[in-house]
Amino acid sequence: MKKVLILIDNFTPDLGAASFRFESIVKNLVNKKIKVKVLCSSPNRINLKKIEELQLENLEVYRINNNIDLKSGIVLKSLAYFKFLIESLKVGFKLSGDVDLIIATTPQLFVGVSGAFISLKKKKNSY
Repeated sequence: MKKVLILIDNFTPDLGAASFRFESIVKNLVNKKIKVKVLCSSPNRINLKKIEELQLENLEVYRINNNIDLKSGIVLKSLAYFKFLIESLKVGFKLSGDVDLIIATTPQLFVGVSGAFISLKKKKNSY
């Protein structure tokens, strides 16, 4: 079975174009019998007491708690994004051991940097 690791800032149930887009991509991948691991941040566009993850066969979701308020200043946002970079590298190295492909998406720059670094270090295909 093919395995894919996806690094993304916002993933469902968070609100935003990227979370909606990648929910659709993930559903298509698992429907094609591809095992998907999603490494993402905790929702920051909606206030949830408890996150109800998307429940699909062959899907695992791993979250990094950014504790970011979108109304905070650029310095605090930058620090939160840098924290995501460090944490996603630690978790991503562990998750990427058995994957065939790593997909990292921006515009959150450090997500792309993390994905590129993991794929180079682990010698994995990336997109």
